[in-house]
Amino acid sequence: MTVKLNQQELNWVANEFQNDRTVQEIAIDTGMSVNNVKRALAEKGLLSLSWYKTTDEIQMLNYLKAMGVNNLIDLRDIL
Repeated sequence: MTVKLNQQELNWVANEFQNDRTVQEIAIDTGMSVNNVKRALAEKGLLSLSWYKTTDEIQMLNYLKAMGVNNLIDLRDIL
């Protein structure tokens, strides 16, 4: 189950991670799964996850789709 965090909670997770806390430690302290902690860190730009798209990435993909860009060839033609 994915946990939706508010901005204050995202900032707290990011600060803890930047202060050398491990993902596992943060997960234990918050009661969240390790994957949810990783998602929060990805939202703050501190981790890149191949299996998770951030809100910004989803918005960018939706924008490109609205412009008719569905693959790299379409993107190359626009550029």
